[in-house]
This record gives sequence, structure tokens and C-alpha cells, in this order.
Amino acid sequence: MLINFSGSDWCIPCIQMQQEYFDNDAFKKMADSQLVIIRADFPRKKKNIPAKEILLQNEQLAEKFNVDGIFPLTLLLDGNQKVIRRWEGKPQENVADFIAAIITTINKKK
Repeated sequence: MLINFSGSDWCIPCIQMQQEYFDNDAFKKMADSQLVIIRADFPRKKKNIPAKEILLQNEQLAEKFNVDGIFPLTLLLDGNQKVIRRWEGKPQENVADFIAAIITTINKKK
């Protein structure tokens, strides 16, 4: 499972990460076969604020995994919801290396 905490309409590194990493075709292909992705988004513009149920779920995820309110924060979790890899801010590696890091980490936990 990959959880991404984002501020999609105010956090520049979050927006860049979405465009450069998560919208990348190679990432999407890998994610389709390897990951369950949860996007915990905390937009500020009223028109982008999700339904109350989604907002509550995002807040619960933040209480458990992002108490410091870091944006973006991307966490790779194992089947027991234990964090096995974390990226604070936009990753320093390029998309291909980001994908490789995810796959390597998943394979180590098998």
C-alpha cells in the first residue's frame, strides 16, 4: 500500500509530484500491478474539499501516519500497515529510480 499525503491545490511540491511521478505512465503501470494507492488530499480551496466522509478518512490517516503534517509525505506500507519506506517532500530520485525503490522495498518484504 502506498499512501500519499498531499495538498493538491496549494503545495507546489505536491502538485509537482502528482504531475511528474503519479501521472507518469511507467509509474501507473507498476502501481496497477504492485500497489494499492491511497491519496490523502488536504486541499484548501473550497471547491476542491472532498466529501465529509473522505475528509474524515484522510484526517484519520493523518492522525495515524502523518502527525507532523508533512506535505507531501509518501509512505509505503506492508500488509500489516507498518511503514517500510518513507519519502518526505518530493523524492530526490527520478521517476525510474522511485519506481525501482518501491519494487525493491516490496520484494525485500516478501
